[in-house]
Amino acid sequence: MLAFFMDKDELRELLKGLLPVVQSLPVGLTVADVRIRFLEAKGRVSDKTRVQYEWVFGKLAAYSPFWPRDASEVNRFISSLDGLCDVTVFQLFKCVRVISRYCAKTYGWLDVMVDSERPKFAHKRRRYFNKDEVFRVVNACCDLREKALILVLLDSSARIGELASLRVSDLGDGFITVVGKTGERRYRCDSRLVALMREVSFDGVVFPMKVCGSRGQYVEPVRFSRSDGLSAQVKRIMKRAGLKGAKLGPHTLRHTAASLVAKETMSALAVRAVLQHDSVRTSEI
Repeated sequence: MLAFFMDKDELRELLKGLLPVVQSLPVGLTVADVRIRFLEAKGRVSDKTRVQYEWVFGKLAAYSPFWPRDASEVNRFISSLDGLCDVTVFQLFKCVRVISRYCAKTYGWLDVMVDSERPKFAHKRRRYFNKDEVFRVVNACCDLREKALILVLLDSSARIGELASLRVSDLGDGFITVVGKTGERRYRCDSRLVALMREVSFDGVVFPMKVCGSRGQYVEPVRFSRSDGLSAQVKRIMKRAGLKGAKLGPHTLRHTAASLVAKETMSALAVRAVLQHDSVRTSEI
C-alpha cells in the first residue's frame, strides 16, 4: 500500500535499503581466516562434518594461502586437483560453495561461487544382482536376523542407514517408517517380513548389533545400530555367498529392487515411488 503514495525515486531508495549490502572480500583474506570465521559462525557440527570441512580448507590452503577472490580463481583451483576421482572433486566443489554462500550471508561478502563452473563427472555404472546371485546371498545368511536384514533391504529398497535406527514401533501393517537424512519416509514392505522383523528384534531395536567379546558373541542392547556396522554385516554375507567384484554392499540390493520395478513397469515415477527419491531425475538415472 505504501508504494501507491511514493514516487519512483523514493520507492527505489526504500528497496535499496531493504536489500542486503554485498561487500567485496577483505584485502588479504586468507584461507585460515575464512576457516576460523566459518567454523565459529557455523556453530556446532558433527565430527564427521568438521573433518570434511577441515580437509577442504587444507586443500585450499595447499593451493594458495589466500581465499579465492572470484570465480576464475575457483575454477583454476578445481582444475588443479589431480589424483582425485570425479565424485570427490564434485563433493569438494559443493563444500566450497556452502562455505562461500554462508560467509556471504553472514558477513555480507561477495559470493565467489556465483559464476564458477560446476565440475562434471560421469555416473559410475551401477551393479544389479541377478536371480541366482540373490538366492546365493539369502542362502548365505546364518540366522533369521541376517535373512530378515537381506530380505527387507531387497523388498523395501530402504537405505542401510535408515534401517540402522529402525525400531519395533516403526513397523506398520505392510510398511516401515524410517528417518533418513532428508526426513521421515515410509517404505512398502511385505507383511510377512514385518512379522519376521518383530520376531528377530531385541530390546525394541529391529536390527541390533552383534558384538564379539569375552562372553563370546552376543547382542548388544543398544538404542539403535550404527549404519556402518550393518553395512559391514551385509558385505560379510555377500562375501560368504562367494560373490566377487566391485560394488558389493547393501546399496546393491536397493539398485536391484529398483531395476526389477523398472523392468516391470517401465516407469520412472514407479521407481521414484519405490525408492522414495525427492526428484524423478534421480530415478531416471
